[in-house]
Amino acid sequence: MPSMKERYRGLKASEVSQLVKQYGYNTLPEQKSDLLLLIFFRQFKSFLVVLLFFAALISLLLREMLDALFILLIIGLNGFIGFFQEIKAKNEMASLKKMIVATTRVIRDGKEIKLETKYLLPNDLVVLESGDKIPADGKIITGKNILVNEASLTGESVPIEKNSGEQLFMSTTLLTGRAEMVVTAIGSSTAFGKLAVSLTQIPEEKTPLEIKISDFSRKLGFFLILIIAIVFLIGIGQQRDLPTLFFSSIALAVAAIPEGLPTVLTITLAIGVRRLARRGAIVKRLVVTESLGTVDVICTDKTGTLTKNEMTVKKLITGKKNDFEVTGVGFNSQGEIRPPGGKQTENDPDLRKILEISALCNTSSLAVIEGEEEYNVLGDTTEGALLILSRKGGVNYEALREEKNIKEEIPFDSTRRLMTVVVDGEIFCKGAPDKILEICHLTDDDKKYFQEWLQKEGSKGYRILGFACKKYESYYSLPQLEKDLNFVGFVMISDPPREEVQKSIEICKKAGVEVVMVTGDSPETARSVAQQIGLLRPGDELITGEQLHLYSDEVLGNNLPRIKVFARVTPEDKLRIVEAFQKEGKTVAVTGDGVNDAPALKKAQVGVAMGITGTDVSKEAADLIITDDNFSTIVSAIEEGRAIYLNLVKAIKYLLSCNLAEVTLVFLAMIGGFPLPLSPLAILWLNIVTDGLPAVALAFDKSDSRILASSYQKLGIENNLLSRKNFQQLSLIGLAIGIVSLFLFIKILPWGIGPTRLTVFTFLVIVELLVAFLVRGQRQKIFGNKFLLVVTFFSILIQLFIILLPGVRERFI
Repeated sequence: MPSMKERYRGLKASEVSQLVKQYGYNTLPEQKSDLLLLIFFRQFKSFLVVLLFFAALISLLLREMLDALFILLIIGLNGFIGFFQEIKAKNEMASLKKMIVATTRVIRDGKEIKLETKYLLPNDLVVLESGDKIPADGKIITGKNILVNEASLTGESVPIEKNSGEQLFMSTTLLTGRAEMVVTAIGSSTAFGKLAVSLTQIPEEKTPLEIKISDFSRKLGFFLILIIAIVFLIGIGQQRDLPTLFFSSIALAVAAIPEGLPTVLTITLAIGVRRLARRGAIVKRLVVTESLGTVDVICTDKTGTLTKNEMTVKKLITGKKNDFEVTGVGFNSQGEIRPPGGKQTENDPDLRKILEISALCNTSSLAVIEGEEEYNVLGDTTEGALLILSRKGGVNYEALREEKNIKEEIPFDSTRRLMTVVVDGEIFCKGAPDKILEICHLTDDDKKYFQEWLQKEGSKGYRILGFACKKYESYYSLPQLEKDLNFVGFVMISDPPREEVQKSIEICKKAGVEVVMVTGDSPETARSVAQQIGLLRPGDELITGEQLHLYSDEVLGNNLPRIKVFARVTPEDKLRIVEAFQKEGKTVAVTGDGVNDAPALKKAQVGVAMGITGTDVSKEAADLIITDDNFSTIVSAIEEGRAIYLNLVKAIKYLLSCNLAEVTLVFLAMIGGFPLPLSPLAILWLNIVTDGLPAVALAFDKSDSRILASSYQKLGIENNLLSRKNFQQLSLIGLAIGIVSLFLFIKILPWGIGPTRLTVFTFLVIVELLVAFLVRGQRQKIFGNKFLLVVTFFSILIQLFIILLPGVRERFI
């Protein structure tokens, strides 16, 4: 084992390859995939398939060998289609999981780097901060105010306090504080890894949409039994022979059940997931593709989502009221700190103090990008901008951290809005400017001066941080560390809005999607950015967290349509805002990147985590991860979600209308005393091949011009698919086809039952293929869906083979 001094510098590069050979990678056993044979046989457990197997058995007993063979062949074809699409859906989700790469901050050879967690090794030195998921088992060597949630391991949700020398466990979460941990075990050797065998046996849950479809199928089954019983009794009254009655009942069952629906559902959602990934939105659960299509409100952060997250300190003012400007842009140290206009200023001790606080009251680090003069920020980008500021001021933050001893640290939290450290007899504090002024002793004139300065500069869109310090006394309690400090200054950080955000907000307004900014920043900064991006317009309101606390739920609900910006809010406020919109019947998407954002992310119908700045906890709680932290990507995801949802609705509408047509034809013919107009085999072929394949093809439809228009009608199974309007359309199409088919059947019945059935069968094939184009909508180009064209061509070609080949034709009539 290395010495303590060596541990603090982390592993050496020369040790890594040997340790990889000895311990392998920091990965857990993946959930065992079902055997391909098991997946194949799983396709044959539905009520319909059991019914069809029973029909094949009866056909064998009646010595109708070819009928039995064709029924079994079509069952096998349906099973193969379901098997292929289930495998494809699983592969899609597996490939998406690979896109979510977990990283951690590690010190190797004395330098801090960002490393994929799979490459962690025993004796690695890991830097952990609030919101991080612990990437391996390890021992704390330095830690400040550490609270850990071990619910993933023990089931106990109460946070546990940890101190130096104690153990941290893989998959648990650091809630507060920061720590350095030496890895003691990785992968399957961790406490969590030893549970992997049992965890991998946990089955995947069905999505709500799948549950709805399953429930719908069960209800349909009970209804079907009732209809078959009625038909059977009518048949006995008509003195039909039992074999005819049996096959008529089978035909009715086959006509009524949309057997292609589960397959269509799976493939449509899988295609949607892949499309979303191409747009930079990684879906963690299939159901998100359903929810995205119905979003009414986006509650979005400001920093890094609406803005570029390119933090640069542009100005600062010291406690002695001296102004300085800072040159240079971005995360590089090219630039300087100088008085404005080149005027001379005497050495200001507060400036030096601001630079020291920027370096020491800071948990982030800079890593040089190889071959460039830029830095990667390991940690928070705001803190990264402060480290760049200290470098521009001639302060080497790394050397300063080595020189100074941090005795105590109180991490930043959203309630205090402060971070404080005790360093070699001094207390350094940084935080929200109003809070800094509140905890500093200033004359009334000075306080008024700086408050007016804040209002003036904050209105320009700068993010402002305050700095303070005082001498440390050993008898201070923790609360006393943040009282009666000396004010040393403010820094103004520029974070310009993203160029594309204004256009995206316009798109949202046209689409009927409300955008609301929810930020912890000051109202002045929030107002400036909101106005720049066109979010805050005349008549719109901005309220602060303090004002929000004065609103009752009823008052908040009444004012929601006018409020476009919530400033200085806490994560608890964000949760309340989400709940308020949901009480108004809205479908809410909410963004979050911090550990305390998890409740709001879970509560929202679509929780959106930031892929770059988001903590592990926020990513765990979210349904969707935006890889570029860009608001425009969220809007693109909603656009794609609407297209996916509409395609799903088209497919379901198509299947149900075709099934209703077949049920209408068979049912009316039987109660009218006519022969069975279609054989069970013909109906089965219609449902699985002629209807099922076009329904799958509808999943490939691209979005049309109405997707992002305010007139867009959200369509859904639970709320709108069976609404009066959609039910009328569905019924009209199905009943019309069924009645026309019956009329055709009666009209040409004198030709003989064989030619009549073949004609009606062919008529239904052609008409139902045309319905697939009809449900796509008027604005879709006829040749816009190549897959549907190919399916239509092959369906007609196969129908010609059925008509022209005598041996095959006889089986379908």
